[in-house]
Amino acid sequence: MSEQPINSLDRFRKRSSRLVLEEHTSGEIPAGCGGSVLRWRNPACAVPVTIYLYSPVKAKLFLDGVEIETTGMDLTPGPHQFALAIEGINLKGGLFMLAAQHEATGYRSESPAGLTESSWVVLSKPDGTWLVTLNEPVTETWKEVEFDDTSWARLVSSVTNPSVTWREPSAHQAYWCNDLNASFLALPSLAGRRGGVWVRKRFVVPAPETR
Repeated sequence: MSEQPINSLDRFRKRSSRLVLEEHTSGEIPAGCGGSVLRWRNPACAVPVTIYLYSPVKAKLFLDGVEIETTGMDLTPGPHQFALAIEGINLKGGLFMLAAQHEATGYRSESPAGLTESSWVVLSKPDGTWLVTLNEPVTETWKEVEFDDTSWARLVSSVTNPSVTWREPSAHQAYWCNDLNASFLALPSLAGRRGGVWVRKRFVVPAPETR
């Protein structure tokens, strides 16, 4: 009888010319599931991304118009749109931190010969690529890639990143945003006013490289 583990990449040594074979450990799968989970993934159609968002108040994050309700998801290579709605926040302080990460070496995997995936990350930074308005959008299209945001202001300010204890809400999200060097983006001083902000960020998921 073979002593080879049941859940092992060794059982799937026959390679696909287009698919990536991933092995996720028990720490990467839902609680209650033991061992490992294997899956085939087409990197031309699905790139696994982990998204962390921290805000001192409740915030809604959308991706391509759909509200995000889970930390991990698959994205297709190409352009995408983050849209963030934050209401009732102190406009004088930090608004949010965000980090979206694809870690190519974050799990055991075997890729087809001639195909390479690189790690990448999208971070909240005061670099002018994050756009903001204080006027609530009148249509839901503000969450979409095609929306005309040329009149929106650019976030070019940040404040000191928060030091959040593990007993506080969103501590896990804040920890990873800090660890990945996301910035705590902020508006210019607005005399301590409270209100809502709406934020947009376009980004591109890179396709795998072939050689």
